[in-house]
Amino acid sequence: MKECVIVNSGPGNTEKRPVALSGASLFAVLLFTCLLACLLISTMNASPAHAAESRVVKGVPWRITSDYDLILGEDDKTYNLRDLAIGDDIPDGGKVKRVYALGKLIAGSKCQLFKGSSSLTSISINSIDTSKLEDMSSMFEGCVKLKRIDLKGFDTTYVTYMNGLFSGCVSLESISLDGFDTRNVTNMSNMFSNCRSLKSVDLSGFDTSNVTNMSFMFFGCEALKNINLSGFDTGNVTDMGDMFIGCHVLERLDLRAFDTSKVKNMESMFCACYALKSLDLSSFDTGNVRNTRNMFQYCNSLKRLDLSSFVLGKNVNKSYMFKDSGIQQIALGNKTMLIGCNFVESDPILPGPGPWKRISTLNGKQANGPVISGLEKYIGSAPGWYRFLSPNPIKLKGKTVKIKRKYLKKKAKVIKRAKALQVTNAQGKVTYQLTGVKKAKFKKYFKVDTNTGKIAVRKKLKKGKYKLSIKAMAAGNNWYNKATAGATVVIKVK
Repeated sequence: MKECVIVNSGPGNTEKRPVALSGASLFAVLLFTCLLACLLISTMNASPAHAAESRVVKGVPWRITSDYDLILGEDDKTYNLRDLAIGDDIPDGGKVKRVYALGKLIAGSKCQLFKGSSSLTSISINSIDTSKLEDMSSMFEGCVKLKRIDLKGFDTTYVTYMNGLFSGCVSLESISLDGFDTRNVTNMSNMFSNCRSLKSVDLSGFDTSNVTNMSFMFFGCEALKNINLSGFDTGNVTDMGDMFIGCHVLERLDLRAFDTSKVKNMESMFCACYALKSLDLSSFDTGNVRNTRNMFQYCNSLKRLDLSSFVLGKNVNKSYMFKDSGIQQIALGNKTMLIGCNFVESDPILPGPGPWKRISTLNGKQANGPVISGLEKYIGSAPGWYRFLSPNPIKLKGKTVKIKRKYLKKKAKVIKRAKALQVTNAQGKVTYQLTGVKKAKFKKYFKVDTNTGKIAVRKKLKKGKYKLSIKAMAAGNNWYNKATAGATVVIKVK
C-alpha cells in the first residue's frame, strides 16, 4: 500500500512523495490512533469531583486525590496554616476522607483546620507545629464520621481556648490526649458535646486550675459509661450549667474533689442522666450559686442524694430542680438551707409536696422523726437522712350488711370488718372510727372497734336502713405518709 507524506528536501523545498507502508507499520499506526481516541474520550468523561486537583489557598498548596485524600504542603517546605479551614476554604473539602501533611505546617494562634469536615475519617498530621497555638475552639467541630483522634504530638502549652474542640463528633469512639498541656486553658465549654459514641475518655492528666467555664462539657455524651474527674481542679470555675446533661448511661460520678465555691450556674447539670445511681455532692459549696433549675430532672435511677452542704437562698432559681427524678432519700446537714423550694404549685422543685421523715443520722444510725412538711422548712436542727413520704395509697369501700330483726331482739350483733369494709393498699397500721350515722338519734346503737374495725350493733334496734360513715386511718411508715379514707356502710335490719 502507498501513502503520500510531506517531506522537506531542503530550505524552502517541500514535495510530496509516495511512501510504501508495510503491514506492521500500518498496524502500529492504527493502534496508536485507537489509544489516542480512548484517552480523549476518557478525559472528556472524567468527573471534576474525582479529578486530582492541586491549588494554593491562603498560601498553602493542596491537592485532593481521586479517593478524596487531602494532601497539604510540599516536601521540605514550611507553610503557615493561618485561618485555613478545610470545609470552608477548599472546594469539595466537605468530601475529604483523609488528611495528610507534607513538609512542615505551622498553626497560628488560632486553628480551625478541620471544622465542618463532615466526611473526614482519618488524620495524619504529626508534622503540624502547634507551639504558637492559643485557640483550639471548634477545631474538630462537626467531624461527624471521625472515629478516632490521636493528638499526642500536639503542643498545647499556650492554648487558652478548647471550647467546642470535639463538638458534634458523633462517631468519635476514642481520643488520645496523652501529653495534653491544659495549664493555661480557661474555657472547656462544649468540649465533648454531642460525642454520642464516646464510651470513655482519660482526662487524668488535665490541669484545669485556670478553667472558668465547663458548661455543656459532656453534653449529649449518650454512650459515656465512666469518667474519672478526681484530678479536676475546679476552684476557678463559675459555670457548670448542663455539664453532664444527656449522659444517658453514666452510672456513677465521684465529684468529692470538686471545689464549687465560685460556681454561679448549675442549671440542668445532671439533667437526663437516666442511669445515674451514685452521685457524691457532699463537698459542694453552693454559697454563690444562683441557678439550680432542672439540676436533677429525669435522674430516674438516682434514689439517694447528699445535700448536707447545700445552701440555696430565696434568690436562687430552684424550679423543677428534682422534677421527674427518682430521688427518695436526701441528707440534710446542720447548715443546709433550701429556702423557697416550692415556688408555686405549677412550678415545684421537689418530687411531691412532702412530708419528709428523718430515718437516720448522717453517720447511718437509726433516728426517729421529726417529720417536716417540705424541705424549705428545714432549719438545720435535726441533720440526717430524710425519706420522702409518698402519698399513702389507702382505699376504703363500704358494703351493705343485712341483719334479721329477730336476732337483735335477744342480743347484740358483731359484724366482722371484712364483711362491712374493704380496705386495700393501706401503708402502716390502720385504725377505724365511726364519724356519724345518717339518722343521728340511732348512733348510740353502733360502735366501731378502733383497732379491728369490727362493727357492734346493739340489740333491740328497729327495722330500717342505717347509713354509717366510717373513717380508716393509715399511719404510714418510712416510705409512705399517713392518710385517711372514708366510706359508707349500709346496715339493713329486716
